[in-house]
Amino acid sequence: MAKNPAQQAAIAIAMKKTGKKPKSAKSGMKFNPKYTRGSADVDKRKKLMAQISEIYKKHRGTKAKRKKKGFPPAVAARLKRLMAQRDKI
Repeated sequence: MAKNPAQQAAIAIAMKKTGKKPKSAKSGMKFNPKYTRGSADVDKRKKLMAQISEIYKKHRGTKAKRKKKGFPPAVAARLKRLMAQRDKI
């Protein structure tokens, strides 16, 4: 693996020219089609689902801790709003 930044850049440029994605290029989250099927705007729904997922990842403790403590009020309100938007689409 190349540790020199110039060498890494050269490899990334070469991969881009050949049409390959560099390993560091992170693609968006992949959702099971059953969660997006029938949606009027699939891209928007996927973005909302990704935002909801990020909130859960950030505030996730153990399941018991979540049941006992829950989310902070502002986070819970944001989650509720995002989920409502997602369900309308």
